[in-house]
Amino acid sequence: MRDRAQQVRVAELRRRFVDGPVLTMPGRGSGTSDTTGSVGIPGVGTVFYREFTLSAQWGRLKANSGILRSADGSTLSVPVTGSMGRRSVDPSVKSGVSGRSAVVHFFTAIG
Repeated sequence: MRDRAQQVRVAELRRRFVDGPVLTMPGRGSGTSDTTGSVGIPGVGTVFYREFTLSAQWGRLKANSGILRSADGSTLSVPVTGSMGRRSVDPSVKSGVSGRSAVVHFFTAIG
């Protein structure tokens, strides 16, 4: 029964952080994370639920309601919980993207 519950949880996380609409950004940088309660998605990465911060060349990320770090650490993904419509994020413009899962501040272009 426990294995089945874990399979259901991992399937739901895959739906939210992999298959669903997500904002994905480079994962390299320096920061901190609380791994308490984190859940691995086999072949994909790990979802962290507690305080997660990252500072990188492109800006700063603070998430406390779920973030997926890819297995190789190269990317971070957060679910997009509201409609972004046809808008896109231009990393060369100082802007913010916010939602229930994360606040991201972009400062410089990725290059």
